[in-house]
Amino acid sequence: MRLVVLLGSGTSISAGMPSVGAITDRVLSGENVFRHSDQHFYAVEEIQPHHDTGPVQAAVSLLRELKAISDAYFGVHEPGRETNYEDLAYFARQIDDALSFEYENPALVPLIEKRRSSMRAGRRVSAP
Repeated sequence: MRLVVLLGSGTSISAGMPSVGAITDRVLSGENVFRHSDQHFYAVEEIQPHHDTGPVQAAVSLLRELKAISDAYFGVHEPGRETNYEDLAYFARQIDDALSFEYENPALVPLIEKRRSSMRAGRRVSAP
């Protein structure tokens, strides 16, 4: 006989791991985050002089905009649910897939065009 135990993410909090909410707050703050030469963003304890922090604000601005859109959606369809970092990662992945033509998603075109237009105009779109 095999035993399988399914545990939620909250079980790791007692071990000193951050909650989903704390991780989401950290992601949205952009604090101590840099973009590596592999084009991925990393969170560290302390930013070093060689860390590229330039692109962080644009990424955080996008994530905040995605959170506002997602929060509005959940407010109607799942009241009480808060957007978390996993939702943001999924949303951002859909945009990346649409831009790279991995998967077509016409529903994202208005958001993508809005972001492109504002970047061409030299301003960033930020969430309320």
